[in-house]
Amino acid sequence: LAGVLLGHGMDDTSLAWFADHAVRPDIVGVNYYPRISTELFEEGVHHAGGFADPRPAQDAGVAGLVEVLLEAERRHGAPVMLTETAVTAPVADRVAWLHESVAAIRTLRSLGHDIAGYTWWPVFDMYEWTYRHGTAPREEYLLTMGLWDLVEDGRGGLDRRRTPVADTFRTLATDVRANGAVGADGPDDADD
Repeated sequence: LAGVLLGHGMDDTSLAWFADHAVRPDIVGVNYYPRISTELFEEGVHHAGGFADPRPAQDAGVAGLVEVLLEAERRHGAPVMLTETAVTAPVADRVAWLHESVAAIRTLRSLGHDIAGYTWWPVFDMYEWTYRHGTAPREEYLLTMGLWDLVEDGRGGLDRRRTPVADTFRTLATDVRANGAVGADGPDDADD
């Protein structure tokens, strides 16, 4: 990274100042989506990324999640938090990923890793970013990945419908509160 910074106008004095005044984060946030977060790279094949030229990805599942959390912990020497995860899929697949990813977090905690928290994102289904400049009907951009589904109401609006994903999330969260979490200080540990 130093070479890139120096090559783009940073001087040695500025680089030394930042090295001497390095700041460690209190918590490192990790976003991980099993079907898109693990990109495939092939020698000699280059993709720009984004919607126009997406990089190929593979579903690395829980193994990929664990790998990225442990690498962030090792690299930064700080607690990590799964700040975004979900899967764009039918309800049954979302529930399965919720169980698998929470089980992975619990296992990591039981092994002594400092995993600070977990966030399912988004709470509601969402519309992919291309909707901003797309011309197709809104429903063609819908990503079913939330705890609640968004459903066209027939009047141009959207209804939010609770799904078993939301119920499972609540059960897992309240189970931790009622029984204590591995690595938590107890059932009232507000940081869990």
